[in-house]
Amino acid sequence: MGNRVKPLDEVEHKRLVLEEFITGEAVELEVNIGVIKQGQVLAQNTSTGKWEVYDKAATSDGLNVPRRICKGEEELDTDATTDNLVAVVLREGRVDRDLIVGLDYKTDYTGTRELERHRIYLEEVLDNETN
Repeated sequence: MGNRVKPLDEVEHKRLVLEEFITGEAVELEVNIGVIKQGQVLAQNTSTGKWEVYDKAATSDGLNVPRRICKGEEELDTDATTDNLVAVVLREGRVDRDLIVGLDYKTDYTGTRELERHRIYLEEVLDNETN
């Protein structure tokens, strides 16, 4: 039993979702958009209804509006298949901002504001040394 307990300084804090306000949902991903990782910020393509990687520089199809965050623990390679892939995403909640992929909260204020408008809040999580 004693070997199951780790000292506090060895505990890893790598939990993406800190709190979920509404249960996550499964969304259909567009194919050939690359590898979707845990924490990837997603936007919904308004012409197809499928979800793609958020692109701050996009000018059409809603891809410049971040709306969900992929919370699945395994990477999804959309280039390796022609089948419809489904990802589990966070609809509303709090996440560790340092584990987000595809949005720089330090410079992308519009993207951060859009996530907050959709009730996804990027939180600072202190590591063990600063507690």
